[in-house]
Amino acid sequence: MEPFIAEIRIMPYSFAPDGWAMCEGQLLRIAQHNALFSIIGMQFGGDGRDTFGLPDLRGAVPIGRGAAPGLTNRNLGEKGGAATVTLTEREMPAHTHTLLLSSSAPNSLRPGGKVPGAAKLYAPLTNPVAVAEQVIGVAGQGMPHNNMQPYLSLNYCIALRGVFPMRPR
Repeated sequence: MEPFIAEIRIMPYSFAPDGWAMCEGQLLRIAQHNALFSIIGMQFGGDGRDTFGLPDLRGAVPIGRGAAPGLTNRNLGEKGGAATVTLTEREMPAHTHTLLLSSSAPNSLRPGGKVPGAAKLYAPLTNPVAVAEQVIGVAGQGMPHNNMQPYLSLNYCIALRGVFPMRPR
């Protein structure tokens, strides 16, 4: 079955078959691929006089365009997302860390009054008192974390030749 011009398929090859091109954002000459240009136009780059761009699907997952209830509108050719993200303080859920200390009088100078020097540091204390949140220091290094879903790397290829897709009447 002959593909539609501009049809995109996932292929398990390390090459694009004859009549197809990898979807890697490369520029093609309009004069050599006039039918393909008439279908996808300038939405993926190029100068519109001599060249036009193919979609770049390397490291990307295609999503459906448009909008639906509860979803953000997406335009054809729109890019988004990131492989890694760094959460800001505003993106973290509100939470606190409570540190309980004993309000009893110290019973020794070492290891700091009622705080035991051995295991069971967090053992129940008599008369515990919560201290201000500022007493507990900030932790973390602000490093980005992986934001990618599980994946299997394959090639997206676009048909350079084939049947011209007719618009519905």
